[in-house]
Amino acid sequence: MKIPLNQLKPDPNNIRKVKANNLDALIASIQSRDLLHNLVVKKNGTGYIIIDGNRRFKALQEIHGAESIEPVECKVIDEHDREVGLHANMMREGMHPLDESDVIFKLCEDGSEDFDSIAKRFGQTGKWVQQRVALSELIPAVKKAFRNCEMNLGTASLFTRLNKTQQSELFKSCDGDYDYRDIKWQIDNAQIMKDKVIIPPNHKLYKDIEFEGDLFSDRQYVANVDQLQKLQMEYVEDKIAYWSKRFEKVHYLEDTPVYEATNIVKHLTKDFDKKTYKDADLQITVHYDWRRGEFYMQKWLDKRKASAAEIEAVENGEVPELTLADMSNPQHQEMIQMHFGALRNAIYNQHKPEPQDMLGYFCGNLFTPYTNISAESVIPSYENSLAEPNDLFENELADIRTELSDWVEKNPDLPRAKFFIGKGYQYCCRALYVRAMVSSTEGEVSQMNELMYKANLEDNWFQPDYNWIKKYKTTQLYMLCNELKIKYSERDKKGDLVEKIVASIRDGKSYDPIELLKNVK
Repeated sequence: MKIPLNQLKPDPNNIRKVKANNLDALIASIQSRDLLHNLVVKKNGTGYIIIDGNRRFKALQEIHGAESIEPVECKVIDEHDREVGLHANMMREGMHPLDESDVIFKLCEDGSEDFDSIAKRFGQTGKWVQQRVALSELIPAVKKAFRNCEMNLGTASLFTRLNKTQQSELFKSCDGDYDYRDIKWQIDNAQIMKDKVIIPPNHKLYKDIEFEGDLFSDRQYVANVDQLQKLQMEYVEDKIAYWSKRFEKVHYLEDTPVYEATNIVKHLTKDFDKKTYKDADLQITVHYDWRRGEFYMQKWLDKRKASAAEIEAVENGEVPELTLADMSNPQHQEMIQMHFGALRNAIYNQHKPEPQDMLGYFCGNLFTPYTNISAESVIPSYENSLAEPNDLFENELADIRTELSDWVEKNPDLPRAKFFIGKGYQYCCRALYVRAMVSSTEGEVSQMNELMYKANLEDNWFQPDYNWIKKYKTTQLYMLCNELKIKYSERDKKGDLVEKIVASIRDGKSYDPIELLKNVK
């Protein structure tokens, strides 16, 4: 049906609130190809109201004039066929989510249709309809900020989780800065998410907790926080009552992490053998933070009880010998360094090999079974695995460097060895190692390997410092005290035991960690 342009009027209640602009392209299109889509209108008195096609109407007015009688092709809908116009607008590109929410809200007002039926009309999901209804319930201030692009859809959707009073308070606190992460953090802290509930799903109290779904994500949160707090306190109190019957004492740390409760745990220790002690000998701390969903218990043993029990176990021979697993990696490495240093001295003093060759074999902290190894294959492999500088050959180092320089000059295919010689002790060791490996025969390598096993180490070769000893467990320190015949008591702290052991070793007493570890494969 063709209707004169001057009989058409825009709908004052048009759902599109975004102003029509940038009509130049549309005007050019209409002038060249006429209207590709008819206007959707309905009868209103002597004229017609535009339901769909407001931008096209404005473009036609620009072309023909506001009072023009130019006939316009229109589709006239029934007075009561409201959803046709709404659907037409919904299908248009660039519709603001708040305009969509207004459409859906109008259809839901009379309650004649549910979300699913509305969703089918517009080719959307029921959840999408619920989301748009939720947007319609935002307070005007949030809607305004959303329309003005001061916040995006994701940020606006966060406000749908709050009632109108909470929305207003949060909006004011933002003070114009609508950062998504900050707003989400504030809401998440004000609400309790489902995964933060400490009551197990199979517990009888769990069924009394009500959850609400976040329409814009898959997450769920607690509907009634006050009710949740009461239910969780009941759960915690039941647990504490149960543990009080099993353990010597229960320390309840509400909203206080264990690491902060120093006044409570300072006389307690976690260093105990769970197989040795029964629940009745132990104390526990119970930590509960209902907002963070943290609830756990930690078993402790009184330090004096632990010391007395450990001493008794050592005296009764119940404590096993040290094992490789009982040492930290720094302990392993330092022990190996000391062991190879002792071997260097023992082999040199007892068998008098050539200093250069011996140092070459040891500079990488290993004996290699291979011979005729090229410099290019050896040097890169041991860039970062050399021993600490050894003072055994400090006096001979200058002569060794001179001799190495001559050797390198005769071997121009080893440029990197020349570079190492002028760089200091460890670099010189690398050049020595290369020379030893390149120039030695298989028999010479085997002979050096045999010397290692024949070397007689000094009884006191092992000289650990305070930091090395303190890495042992308290039980192991008691064992070492027995090994070194050091007197101690259950009142001795770990630091006291370490100092006694270090002082004893400094005074000439010794023990061999290799012997202690001989049964460990």
